[in-house]
Amino acid sequence: LELEAIQDGYIPNFQLFIDSTATQIEAIIRDIARLSNIAVSKNKESESTEMLLEELLRDEKVIDLFDAADICLIKYLLTNCGWNLRNDVAHGFCRPQNYTKTKALLLLLVLFRLSKYNYCR
Repeated sequence: LELEAIQDGYIPNFQLFIDSTATQIEAIIRDIARLSNIAVSKNKESESTEMLLEELLRDEKVIDLFDAADICLIKYLLTNCGWNLRNDVAHGFCRPQNYTKTKALLLLLVLFRLSKYNYCR
């Protein structure tokens, strides 16, 4: 971002940051829930699987861990309630023009917002 501000014609590349962060936010939310003694897996056909981001964000115990505004931002950015960025990244649907500064900054904002919580209750 600094180079973009001082160097004419420089175009920053946000692909690596967006690809890695969009999917890791789900893991961070799962870890916060797990550290707060909330179950983050489900049993289906005698098999245990991790809850998906949408499922985590519907769980009342998980919702209670976060501010409503933070849940709203995460849902808007990462789920099918909004941009669905997590799904698009995880399944390789993003094209080069989808890796925007706005998305990168919003993901960074989500990381900052998640960092304010006390994970061990």
